[in-house]
Amino acid sequence: CGRQSTFIKKIEGRTYDMFYGENGQKVHAGFLDDVLLEVDLLNKYQIKQLQIVQKEPLLFVCRYIADNIIFESDRLKLESIYQRYLGEHIQMNLQKVEVMHIPESGKRHFIIPYNKYLENPKLYD
Repeated sequence: CGRQSTFIKKIEGRTYDMFYGENGQKVHAGFLDDVLLEVDLLNKYQIKQLQIVQKEPLLFVCRYIADNIIFESDRLKLESIYQRYLGEHIQMNLQKVEVMHIPESGKRHFIIPYNKYLENPKLYD
């Protein structure tokens, strides 16, 4: 274009993963924090770590480390809230695990969107 101004070569900072619902709506991880507070899973079950993985476009799995198993009634509440925002056919499953994958960066990811899950599904099964 002939401009003589400075060009930006690289921008560093945080990236935010998003979930996409059946209705095409994007949902940010911050929304998921609000949902967990609304259902009160973290305190009620003494959850030590939690990660939500989108294993299929309409299937979300809440992986967690805790002493207790989350009741079905609370799973249904969680699923109902997800359906309200992401579409009525969204399913939410729960998976109690002993360990969570920690990436090389050392930063645990709270959400794993479908495209990231597909990169290495074995990490989240």
